Amino acid sequence: MLRTLSVSLALMMFWLSTSVLMVRRGPSVDHAVSSSQWVKDFNAPIFRALSFGQAPSVVDFFWLRLLQDEEYKISPKKGDLSAKLLQLIVDIDPAYYMGYIYGPVLLSVLKDQPQEAEILSEKGEHFRIEELPHYSAQFRKRFWPQEWYLPLRQAYVRLFELDDIQGAAESYRKAAAMEGVLSYVPALAKKLDTVEGQFAVGLQILDFTIKGSHDEAVIEKIQQRKEILLWKRDLYELNRDFAALKPAQRKDWMNYVLNRGFAKTDPRGGDLFLNAQGKISSPMDRDFKVMGY
Repeated sequence: MLRTLSVSLALMMFWLSTSVLMVRRGPSVDHAVSSSQWVKDFNAPIFRALSFGQAPSVVDFFWLRLLQDEEYKISPKKGDLSAKLLQLIVDIDPAYYMGYIYGPVLLSVLKDQPQEAEILSEKGEHFRIEELPHYSAQFRKRFWPQEWYLPLRQAYVRLFELDDIQGAAESYRKAAAMEGVLSYVPALAKKLDTVEGQFAVGLQILDFTIKGSHDEAVIEKIQQRKEILLWKRDLYELNRDFAALKPAQRKDWMNYVLNRGFAKTDPRGGDLFLNAQGKISSPMDRDFKVMGY
């Protein structure tokens, strides 16, 4: 009862203070500005001073607002404050696990802000490595049940949003060395030095991200990337074997493609062609890069 009252008081004081800020700005400020101005005006120390020691509980409230409020939802737009709000949340409560786990995916997939997602991931990794070991085992078990999620989330952002294969490999290997990680992760980490292994790891990271997401828009976009990556993998294998043929055998390249069970077009309807480097390609292969391929 006392805790509920404290949280209510903290929220009341927060909203009163934001109202004061809006009044100070005057009635000419439109709704789109006034409803989000508190994100710009408040910093973590000010908020903690107004939270009556209940910052973690009130941060949960802000997290829900981030997911539900139309002002922060889905489509990227000029002046979007999702990254600012996420940074504010983890500055108020640096141990906020949900912000580090789901925030980078929200920013990179739905908001098209991969650099901000990387900054958030880096902040989470810094906390996990430098600060979390000082927390009790009970706290870590309750609030940070799967620490290895963080480097895997960062691996996703680096691999599919920033085309940073080397950085993604570093994050993936970091996760592979952690206690409790999924059994397939260490085995795949050993294959990252080959292109085939990179495709296998990339597909596994996408599957992992899909299974860990609850937002249909996120799942749909990641599923699209998975379909493109699967086709890119098959095209890579097609070209790998094509390059091993004798020059005379490579002349009738379309017959080779059809004999391998490939269609004459890519999944988006573009015709396959032989590019200047003598590789089989298509408009989708040329225009859509995934993992740098």
